[in-house]
Amino acid sequence: HPLYGFNLNLADDTHQEYPAHNIGLSWTSNLTDSDGLVDAIREASGLHGAVPGLGMNISIGSGDLLLVAEYMGATKRFHPKDLAFREKGALPGASNLEVDCLFHLAGKKAHLAMAWQYTREALAMALPENRYLAMLAMDIHEHTTLSLEYAHDRDYPEKDGGTGDASNVLTLQLAASF
Repeated sequence: HPLYGFNLNLADDTHQEYPAHNIGLSWTSNLTDSDGLVDAIREASGLHGAVPGLGMNISIGSGDLLLVAEYMGATKRFHPKDLAFREKGALPGASNLEVDCLFHLAGKKAHLAMAWQYTREALAMALPENRYLAMLAMDIHEHTTLSLEYAHDRDYPEKDGGTGDASNVLTLQLAASF
């Protein structure tokens, strides 16, 4: 299946750390070519048709505060042999709601973010149904950032084929950019 699409993004960049306003719309002719789905597709060599995808995002920033809302999902169901959910073709989607704040900590530039991520019919992609995130990052040296991230995941319920379990991950990262 040929792959084609478009991405339209409008931003009001007022030379702040965050753009004041941003809105975007994207469409792709075939979600099965995306990185997250390639491994989840059961019979990649014999797909039963392309599945288009639609994405939308909006962000509103003011000074050091940014609010973000994003969605990406299939516009039609997958064939059940390609990607299934509850014994029928999946109609996967994912959304993200996020609040970011920039500030100074101990005289260094810092970043605090909190987010809620939700997926629909994405169990076959090994994604949780709900994820709650909190992240604190600080520039500790020029081009060097130290960050701490906490994620709480809740799997799909057993009735949907998941475990219903929750998991927690704490990540400490030192990153240098060149």
